[in-house]
Amino acid sequence: NPFTGSVNFVIEGDFNPSQLVIYDITGRQIRKLANGEGNTYHWDGTDATGNELSPGAYIVQGSAEGITTSARVMKL
Repeated sequence: NPFTGSVNFVIEGDFNPSQLVIYDITGRQIRKLANGEGNTYHWDGTDATGNELSPGAYIVQGSAEGITTSARVMKL
């Protein structure tokens, strides 16, 4: 799952969160992604103010109907 520049997250199945939240490895919230097209979320590798983030590990988390899931991604 490493990426450079930007990445798309595609949600499959019945899990349908209204947004995804990006955290850095320390747990600090970096950005919220609203559902752009159907079940696809786009992240351009920037924080909420538009600043380019450093390479490293980030956690992507989504919640819907009492279920929370997360995945780790690596920005190169």
